[in-house]
Amino acid sequence: MPLLPVSTRHDDRSAWNTRTVAAMLALVTAAVFMPAVRCGFVNLDDNLYVYENPVVIQPISADSIGKACAGTFVANWAPITMLSYQFDATVFGIRPWGFHLTNVLLHAAATALMFVALSRMTGVPGRSAAAALIFGLHPMRVESVAWISERKDVLSVFFLALTLLAYDQFTRRPNLGRYLTVVAMMAASLASKATLVTLPLLLLLCDIWPCRRIAAARTTSWLPPPVAETARPTVTLRRTILEKVPLFAVAIAFTWITVLAQGDALDDNMHRPLVGQRLPNAIFATGFYLWRFAVPLNLIPYYPPIDPGESAIWVAVSAAVCFGLLALAVGQIRSRPYLAWGLAWFFVSLLPVSQIVQTGGHGYADRYSYIPHLGLCVAAVWAVADACAATLPTLVSVTALVGTAALLSTLTVAQIGVWKDSLTLWRHCLAHEPRAALPHYNFACALSDARDKASAEVEYRRVLAIEPMDDDSINALAALLIEQRRFAEARPLIEAASRSSGKPMAKVNVALLALGEGRLEDAVDAAAKAVAAFPDDAFARFSLGKVLTAMSEHAAAIEAYGQAIRLDPNHVAARNNLATALARSGRHDEAISAFRAVLAIDPESLAARRNLALSLEEAGRTAEAIAAWRAVLARQPDDRQVIARIHTLDARGTPASGRRNEQ
Repeated sequence: MPLLPVSTRHDDRSAWNTRTVAAMLALVTAAVFMPAVRCGFVNLDDNLYVYENPVVIQPISADSIGKACAGTFVANWAPITMLSYQFDATVFGIRPWGFHLTNVLLHAAATALMFVALSRMTGVPGRSAAAALIFGLHPMRVESVAWISERKDVLSVFFLALTLLAYDQFTRRPNLGRYLTVVAMMAASLASKATLVTLPLLLLLCDIWPCRRIAAARTTSWLPPPVAETARPTVTLRRTILEKVPLFAVAIAFTWITVLAQGDALDDNMHRPLVGQRLPNAIFATGFYLWRFAVPLNLIPYYPPIDPGESAIWVAVSAAVCFGLLALAVGQIRSRPYLAWGLAWFFVSLLPVSQIVQTGGHGYADRYSYIPHLGLCVAAVWAVADACAATLPTLVSVTALVGTAALLSTLTVAQIGVWKDSLTLWRHCLAHEPRAALPHYNFACALSDARDKASAEVEYRRVLAIEPMDDDSINALAALLIEQRRFAEARPLIEAASRSSGKPMAKVNVALLALGEGRLEDAVDAAAKAVAAFPDDAFARFSLGKVLTAMSEHAAAIEAYGQAIRLDPNHVAARNNLATALARSGRHDEAISAFRAVLAIDPESLAARRNLALSLEEAGRTAEAIAAWRAVLARQPDDRQVIARIHTLDARGTPASGRRNEQ
């Protein structure tokens, strides 16, 4: 996609009001991304970071803050990110719109601050505004902004912008206080997401251009000379490198912490050969980010690693393009330093996410372009503006920029729609990438949650056709078959999983199969073993409660359900079964409170609404029971049994005899 020029006349700089332009950029960016607020949670880490994370969903306290700061989540140590989730949960509740709103506002603020930093460093506000606008509106930003789990990205870039602003102040009037501010902002960025470990190198690039701090000497004569508009106290190349030593120390410390946090994830994924797979994938991915910067179409949440044999030609093309662009930029470093700076920023900031050190099953990702694309935005805008400044009037340039922004905004809004919910996300992904196992698995889970069991089974079997030993799919398919009472089909899956899988679901399925077949003693023994093996797993406790309920051990079942809820306060099924067990034990007031707690989490649960109405009847609270049945009727207006119960209660004014509560 061509990038378009804007006016760059330096004598117009006084007409710019930096704050006004920054505010306008923030408003435009926020307006374009605001549709993300209508998106929901997706089943891609959102549960682990937010809605099933006890550190986030429990009330803020000294204990929860300590856990957020000290704990690792999804193999990441990101205390500022986790604290921001806690803040959102407290202010907005566990509702997705609030988390999305924070992401949008952070991205809008980061875009505005990037403009201010670029404008101050370069002394060219027009081009800086254009670069920041393209950076902020580009569709490749959608994954980082519309995916709640990528709060890490937007926070990291927000603090990156503050770091650049602090560094600009330091380079103008160096002192210890300004330097410590740079260190603090860098640490905050790394405490949000440990991606900017290359920041000392990026700041060294800024010393070369646009800050132009390095004094001319024989060894540095190839560098662009300082100019009046961006003049700062000059330093030697050796001095500016020494300035970065404390920053390198911070980067090394965070790298070490990240390696410790991601130990298991690294062990699981570093089996791929470096030269044979990871390096070709990194080269291909670099070309992918360059191409998608120009043509941001067909963006999906999961790109599997490439097959080096099948993609050899594209790896070669990517390498040739990268080396060609670098050669072109280096050859013009004195006359067009922004080209070398933009490409160097792109390549250096891409190193931590190049997947040379493999930390996941994917090969590359849209979110990894967030920081690298800033360099491309600057290089492209400056290059096009230089090429067209002598031939295009200002009005034409501004109109072209507005048209580019409008096109990017249209693509971005469409891409935000992809993140509407899990079903939409994975349906879109599979339309473009049907060969990977993970999208099929997550799509199957979303279908199962939507009660489309037949389609979910098809997707689980597609996963197993791609990855026959995928533990998660084996266990999920077995559970689905047990739920449908297809025990003969489930048994071989359970036996295979119990031999090879070390996951809780494998042991829980043994108990559920025995329960389904009526072998209650075997079921309770298997459930107890699952709890003993995984004492912190809520589903294991929940399954033990189901077995105990089937054995009419209601007091023990209540305890098991209570433990499951303490481990996962949003476990709706455990709360519903706890309330049912309380009702069957004659503890109606407690059951009523428990059913209302279910509805506070899941207002659309018809089972909980019906059970609440039945419990209110049995407790003799007729008026409340009628109101509860009317709430059921509002959702099922043709339910004749509910209509009959309401008429009976209205006529008699006393509790009607009724059904048992629904499990």
